Amino acid sequence: MNFTNGSKVSSIKDTQPINKLMLSTAYCVIGSVFLSLMSQLSLPLPFTPVPLTLQTLALFLLVIAQGKVKSSISVILYLVQASAGLPVLAGGLVNPLWILSPTAGYLVGFLAFTLTAGYLLEMKKNPGMLWTGLSLVCGQTAVYTLGTVYLANFIGIAKAVELGVTPFLLGAAIKLLCATCFSKPINYISEQV
Repeated sequence: MNFTNGSKVSSIKDTQPINKLMLSTAYCVIGSVFLSLMSQLSLPLPFTPVPLTLQTLALFLLVIAQGKVKSSISVILYLVQASAGLPVLAGGLVNPLWILSPTAGYLVGFLAFTLTAGYLLEMKKNPGMLWTGLSLVCGQTAVYTLGTVYLANFIGIAKAVELGVTPFLLGAAIKLLCATCFSKPINYISEQV
C-alpha cells in the first residue's frame, strides 16, 4: 500500500480519532465489567446492611489503571447496569431501585471516589506509593462519608458509623495497601495498552 498518496494518508488520519474513541469506550466497558465481577465477591454481615466486598479494591485498581475520567465512566456504566436490573450489585443482587436502598450512598460514593482519587493522582506525573496511598485514602473517605450520611437516614448517624464504617476499616486498609503496592506495575501495563 502506498502511503505517499495524500488521500490514503488523510483517510488513515481521519480514522485515528474513531479508533481512539472505540478503544477508550472498550476500556471503560471492561472497567465496568471488572467492577461488576469484583462485586460478586461478597460476604453479607449479619449485623449490618453493608456487605463486605472487593468493590473498593476494584475502584482502587481502576483509578490507578484508568485515571479519573475513564474510571468515572466505568463506575457510571456499572450504575447504569444496576439500574437496568442486571445482577451486578454485591453478591449478584438485582435491584433497579438501588438508589432507594440503605447502601445507595456507598454506590454513589464510588463516583466521588474516582473523581477525588483520580484528580489527586493526576496532579503528579509519576505519583509515588505514598502519594498514591494518600489519594486512595481521600477517595475512600468520600465513599465512607456519602455512604454513612445516606445510611444515617435509615438508622441514625451513630449507628451508621458503627455499622457502615468501623467494621470495614481493617479490610479497607489491606485493600489499600495491596493496590498501592501494585500501582507501579499497573501504571506500566496501562501505559503499554
